[in-house]
Amino acid sequence: MQPWVDRHTVLFALSDLVFMYLTVSFVISRWSGWALLARKFRLRSKFTGSRWRGQSGTMRRLCGYSGCLTVGANSEGLYLATLPLFPLFHPPLFIPWNEIAITKQNLFFATGVRLQLGKEFRCPCGCENGWRRD
Repeated sequence: MQPWVDRHTVLFALSDLVFMYLTVSFVISRWSGWALLARKFRLRSKFTGSRWRGQSGTMRRLCGYSGCLTVGANSEGLYLATLPLFPLFHPPLFIPWNEIAITKQNLFFATGVRLQLGKEFRCPCGCENGWRRD
């Protein structure tokens, strides 16, 4: 194996990057709960409504999406999508408002908003609705 790697260093490096991209995307979609939400709330058509790109969020207190979310809203529900670089295991989501519980939270020096997405979902790690119990 080593002689092949020595002769094809660039090919090996590129294949390693592709493997890491696929693995990290897959693992994050599972840990964050995105894959679980996509089973029921995957967007199958084009979203119409207001959108805000470059937004941040955290799912299950495990996975942070810093500046790579597009968040949208209309009268029917909430739209979530990742930047075009990360869509492989993160399909766009559209969650109806009746499936979302919104609460305000104090986050150190600021007030934040906590969204519980998908009322019936239970996390295999003991989380409720994709978020840990307080």
